[in-house]
Amino acid sequence: PQDKFLENEEVQQILQILGCGVFEQYNSKKLKYGKVLIAVDADADGLSISNLLITFFYVCLPKFIEEGRLHWMKAPLYYNDKKHQYIFTEEEWSKVRNKKDFTRAKGLGQYSVAAVKEALFGDSKRWEQLYVKDWKKFSDKVELLMGDSVDGRRELLFDRVDFEKIKFM
Repeated sequence: PQDKFLENEEVQQILQILGCGVFEQYNSKKLKYGKVLIAVDADADGLSISNLLITFFYVCLPKFIEEGRLHWMKAPLYYNDKKHQYIFTEEEWSKVRNKKDFTRAKGLGQYSVAAVKEALFGDSKRWEQLYVKDWKKFSDKVELLMGDSVDGRRELLFDRVDFEKIKFM
């Protein structure tokens, strides 16, 4: 199953760019870059993409994660172009008084190059290091959410979702 990852063209490109080997051949001394920053849209699709990337590193380069080299660049949910303000969480959004001055971000492609630079690399940036406190728990969760077994995911879904509150159009 590990070799299936290597069939993917994007995975091959990431591995070539990093230059550190894969699986048991991983060697951090050969890394061309000291860390990887995942930048995706702040929506469900973006989170799915980041989960896929984290799964790739978990399967192919687990030591890379253990060494603290994987980071997530949080994209803003809302922004104010005039004041150069960025809102990253719904909790922060609930505290904003002048909501009319903000725009809901539909994705990083919606921003100007300068705004992306400011939001992701400027003073307001939010980078989170993927820090694994308990590798066993992390491994179990990745296997549950991204593995071949549907039963475990189904149980998790049915345990955590109140289907009576879901309204269909």
